[in-house]
Amino acid sequence: MKKTLKRKMLPLITVLVFLFETLVIPWNTVYAQKSRLNFKKEPLSNEFIKYTQNKKQNIVKSSNQTDDKHEKNYGHIISPSNNTHYFPKEGHKFTFSKAEGLPAKYDLRKLKRITPIRDQGTLGTCWAFAAYGSLESTLLPKEKQDFSENNLINKSGFDNNYNDGGYPGMAIAYLSRWNGPVSEKEDKYTGKIKRSPSNLQPQKHIQNADYITGNDIDSLYANIKKAIITSGAIDTGMYMNEDKYYDDEHYSYYCDHKKKKYYINHEVDIVGWDDNFSRNKFESPSGKKPSHNGAFIVRNSWGKDWGDNGYFYISYEDVYAFTENVAFNDAEDTDNYTSEYSYDPLGVTDWYGYEEDTAYAANVFTATSNSVISAVAFYTKTQDTSYEIKIYNNVNGNSFTDLKLTKSGTIEYGGYHTIKLDTGVQLEKNKEFAVSIKFTSPGSKYPLPIEDPIDGYSSRATANPDESYISDDGIVWYDLTKEDECKNTNVCIKAFTSDSTNAENTFKKTKR
Repeated sequence: MKKTLKRKMLPLITVLVFLFETLVIPWNTVYAQKSRLNFKKEPLSNEFIKYTQNKKQNIVKSSNQTDDKHEKNYGHIISPSNNTHYFPKEGHKFTFSKAEGLPAKYDLRKLKRITPIRDQGTLGTCWAFAAYGSLESTLLPKEKQDFSENNLINKSGFDNNYNDGGYPGMAIAYLSRWNGPVSEKEDKYTGKIKRSPSNLQPQKHIQNADYITGNDIDSLYANIKKAIITSGAIDTGMYMNEDKYYDDEHYSYYCDHKKKKYYINHEVDIVGWDDNFSRNKFESPSGKKPSHNGAFIVRNSWGKDWGDNGYFYISYEDVYAFTENVAFNDAEDTDNYTSEYSYDPLGVTDWYGYEEDTAYAANVFTATSNSVISAVAFYTKTQDTSYEIKIYNNVNGNSFTDLKLTKSGTIEYGGYHTIKLDTGVQLEKNKEFAVSIKFTSPGSKYPLPIEDPIDGYSSRATANPDESYISDDGIVWYDLTKEDECKNTNVCIKAFTSDSTNAENTFKKTKR
């Protein structure tokens, strides 16, 4: 009887196996291929491509991208990413409506919320001075710091030589991997190219860096002003040509030149504004003046002998200024976490996506000790990006199970962000865990922050299999290194851990 039953069941089992192999397995395979083949990399910015080509041909020397004969160097380079979303599409089209609650004039100098003027000398290092001008300002007035620009420049990790220049993303990468900021006393900037000591300890752990943006020029300027009030000086880029556009009588600057495409070549800090600064105090080679009064007060890094004791005024209507504005607006003591898990020492260099504003990314790490995940950090591309963090304690290849935590929210600005968890996730030494994030970036088809090698910028980027995964649905995950062009590509997701005592204190602060 049993043998007869088995003989009768065999054909049915054979049919079921056939159906599974022909329908289920191919469907999964096709779905996985769809997930893999449909992701795309955001094209590099045209400005970056032209800049690197010119540099290779020695058309652009060091960080100077101007015909200005001034002895000073500048130091801003072009970002490889397409950052056009940082500035309103209509450009400098004002309605000059006054934002409610904002004063007509504001100056961080009078509030003692800005550190003394620095001098970069003749080197292309303005980017380091502007980054620390913002970070040091956000710590004032409670804490006065002087951080080492020399260490930031030397230890950035990018392809650039000391005098080649940089931009805010390079500073964020250096700070977020806990290489700095280190003290100026331990590694002084001398105005000459010199090496930095090894194994210096960071004085702070950066938590946040916002790219201040707006839906139109009026909201952008209102947001910049609000950020100055709440968090201090703002790192911004400009096209500097002192010989043509600077008025040394009024310490004013106004570039109205639209016909020839200039590159942003200098970084400075916005420290305040004056809505009533007269339009008649600006001059340009064309003889034109701004149509309205108003200027931002700007801190330069050319010493006290330049400008108004190191400061000057840029018209609200300058064509190239204020297009990329970064607030290094949160840093904590270095005992906030005990360990950092990450694969992106060079930070975000590119963005991936599935031609939609939503995509998923995950990193798999191996715990080096018994500890607790207290926070997760990542980059966002656009305003009002929403995120959903999930942490799993069981990893089997590209399958993540044993979900321990889910946390979601929306972030006002693009940039680098640390999200503290309401409750911790316990880690077991030598066991793998996964941190996944669902990114939804309005208006962008490339919401996933990626570190990858770019010739002339981040060629040292490396990756290994079984580290970083992406997905279009959060279910089927694809290992980035399986694709030939992504062999050295990682996702920019970090996890910070604490021992049980520090974790308890962190969670108490989060709930407050």
